[in-house]
Order: sequence, then structure tokens, then C-alpha cells
Amino acid sequence: MQQYLEVAKKEFLDHIRNGWVIAIAISFMVFACIITLAGLGFTGEVGVGDNKTTLMSLSSLVFYLVPLLGLLLGYDSIAGERERGTLDLLLSYPISTHQIIVGKWIGLVCVLFVTLFLGLIVPTIIGLSFGQTIGQWFALLMMSTWLGLIFLTLALWLSTYPWERAKLLGISIGLWLVLVILFDVGFIGLLVATSGELSNTIVENIFYINPASLLRFLMIQTMFDQSVINELGLQGSIPGVFSLLIALLIWSALPLVLAARKMSRY
Repeated sequence: MQQYLEVAKKEFLDHIRNGWVIAIAISFMVFACIITLAGLGFTGEVGVGDNKTTLMSLSSLVFYLVPLLGLLLGYDSIAGERERGTLDLLLSYPISTHQIIVGKWIGLVCVLFVTLFLGLIVPTIIGLSFGQTIGQWFALLMMSTWLGLIFLTLALWLSTYPWERAKLLGISIGLWLVLVILFDVGFIGLLVATSGELSNTIVENIFYINPASLLRFLMIQTMFDQSVINELGLQGSIPGVFSLLIALLIWSALPLVLAARKMSRY
């Protein structure tokens, strides 16, 4: 266990010292504060907050920025060590490749959580001061962390391949574009092309290939009431909570297992 913690500590401190992590936390906080204040004034008077509108708007910000943050944190975790020539030195220590990959993963998840916590703490205080409840804010933080964790793990897996950092960065950004931006556009195009005649079963199964969609639906079903699902026109098409949890656990664990297996060949 000591080896895992040592690797995690090194990874955590290396990233915290990096100025861009703090810059992202501050930028996220500024955007979140603007959205929170806008939500509080949604009814025309600041202090008469629309909690659902505020959290839905913040969740949209989360689903665009957090996957990108996770990918940027993880894509050069192994590749960066390899290009700097420190990977061979790390492998020469009495530590297994499994401990390296899991330790780095733990450290990066901690960095992700701290970044999101710092980004949401001020908006949360603002919301609480106007009578909003802490439960949904805490749920937003934890689900945001889970979303980032999945994309971070995917990037960590990619980082174990012997590709240059520039190529890995391009692949990571491409993955973000496909899963976060183009997936919804493609899904809407599919519905238009089929005149909306796809069965609910087919629609539900399509969502399983995109962890961002799965996390979004889990958030909707656990943080909001049925009216939100009805407003989105997705009633009957969203997987159940249990199915979402199982699928998201697979998305969280499988890339890490694949990364550990790939790393064991070094």
C-alpha cells in the first residue's frame, strides 16, 4: 500500500504545482458563479432562486468542461514520463507496473476532485446563502468527479501506448469532440433521418456507448424529478438507475484494467 501512496503523492504534487490546474479551477469557478447568480435571478429577483434551472445549467457546464479536464490530466501521465526519460528510472525502483499505474490514477483522481471542489465551493456558498440545499450541490460535485474520473481513466489507458504526447493530445481532444460534442448531434441526426421511429430499446442501447450520456441521465434521475425527463422528451428511453450504475462502473474500471495490462509489458 505504501508504494501506491508514494506514487499517488508524487503525481498529485506534480500537478498541483502546475499553474494550469489552478487556472482551470479559477475559470470553472468564475463560470459556475455566473451561472449560479443567473439562476438565482431567474425569476426576476436575486434571492428568489430557481434551484432546478441553476443546477441544470451547471450540469451543462460540467458535461462540456469536466471530460476535457479529465483527458488533459491523464493523456501524458505515462507518455510524459517516457518522453522525459524518467519512466525507465521509475521502473528500476522496487515497484511493480501495476502499482505505478494505480498510484498515478489515485493521484490524478485527487487532483481532479480538488480542482472541481475549488471550482464549486464559491457557487455553493452563494447558493446556500440564498436558501438552496447542500445535498444537490454535493451530488453535483461527486457526479462531476465521477464523470472526470471516467475520461481521466480513458486518457491514462491511451497514455500507456508508445505514441508521442502531441499525438495523444490530438487523440484526446478528438475523443472529447466525438463523445461530448458530436455524439448528441449525431443522435439527433439519426432521429431526424428515421423520423423518430427508432424503438426505445435501440435508443437506450445507443446511450451505453457514451459514458457522458450515461452520467447525464444518472444525474437527471437522481437529482431532479420526472418533470425534467418529460421536458427533455426522453421518458421511456433512458436506462434505469441500476443499469446506469453498472454501465458506469464498467466504464470506470475497464480502461484502468487495460492500462495495467498494457503497462505490464514495459
